[in-house]
Amino acid sequence: MLTQLNEKGAALQAKRVELKGILDEFEKKGSAQAYDMGGQDMLRFKAVETEVNQLQDEFTALNSVYQAKQLNDGFLGQGFTPRDLIPASRKSLADQVIESKVLSSKDREYDFKDFDIRELLEAKATMTTSANGYPPQVLRDGTVVPAISRPPQLLDYLIMEPTTQNGISYMRQSVRTNTAAAKSEAAAADEATITYASVTDIISKIPVFIPVTDEQLEDEPGARSLVENDLILMVRQELDRQVTVGDGSAPNLRGIYNASSVQTQARGSDVTMDAIFKAMTLIRVTGRSNPGLVVLHGTDHQNLALTRTTDGLYILGNPTDSAFNRIWGLPVVMSEALTVTNALVLDPFYFRVVMRTGVEIKVSDSHASNFIAGIQAIRATVRAGLKRMRDQAACRVTGLP
Repeated sequence: MLTQLNEKGAALQAKRVELKGILDEFEKKGSAQAYDMGGQDMLRFKAVETEVNQLQDEFTALNSVYQAKQLNDGFLGQGFTPRDLIPASRKSLADQVIESKVLSSKDREYDFKDFDIRELLEAKATMTTSANGYPPQVLRDGTVVPAISRPPQLLDYLIMEPTTQNGISYMRQSVRTNTAAAKSEAAAADEATITYASVTDIISKIPVFIPVTDEQLEDEPGARSLVENDLILMVRQELDRQVTVGDGSAPNLRGIYNASSVQTQARGSDVTMDAIFKAMTLIRVTGRSNPGLVVLHGTDHQNLALTRTTDGLYILGNPTDSAFNRIWGLPVVMSEALTVTNALVLDPFYFRVVMRTGVEIKVSDSHASNFIAGIQAIRATVRAGLKRMRDQAACRVTGLP
């Protein structure tokens, strides 16, 4: 049976590796492109996922039988008989009554008032699963519940570009003086001025690792997959935070909210919706861009959704409908990387995530004394930067209620 269990576990592990390969393909394409994957790719994903779930159920059932066999063989190996399982010091209620003074008295004239059945009953210990009994075996069902954490929220709405460089360098037009004007016949044209400047943004490395023993990886086939998936998520969460609100102090990226020339619209006495529209206008007029995204903290999104008229009517939708996800025609993205009372409006075309490498997983036991201790370090790393082509294409909104 152990051989069957090992074979089933190996099959489950192989199928999980196949499923990871498919999911990695989705990861490489990014969320927006992954939705457009062909029907055959999606069918293959669903088929492999179904096989993984089926193998997991079979493995769990077979393991339950194997554990029961081990427990039963352990009892039989000790040579117990059914009588041995009954403590010798305990007698049945009937035996205690028969051996009592009432029935053993030769003259049968014993006073029955001296016989108290409660003494015999109180001597019996009630058998329960928690005390004086046999606790039932409870097997885990394979469900793994992740800890609560903020997922990447803005990252998937931005364009991603690959690079083979260790920095982001491009040319930006810094001066543009238009002197075009109507002239009389034979009059000289005025000279225009155009100046370009080189701009460089940094590529930053974002790594994280966790040490895992050889025994953990060997004894639980799914442990490595769980660890790797968590590390990949951790790296993407930090990249999302850096792209949104990184402070620009190397090696930190400078996020869109803290961009050098980002515009600012204070709410002042305006209602939130008016302040957001004014930010959109700044992007159009000053930044000469097209606002395409509004980023709100979840609490600010709630406050906006609950806005009502003096008559108590909800402005942004009936409570029987789903919460609003657009304002002034722009999609709303919730991101708790922002602090409460601050929002961000931007044209995502001018802010791009440049990937030097995708998220890479590496495993090694060569660190310090890991080899002799039987410990493997599993590390996830991404190298990426934010290409801020026009800071004025973004506007932060401050002072929300």
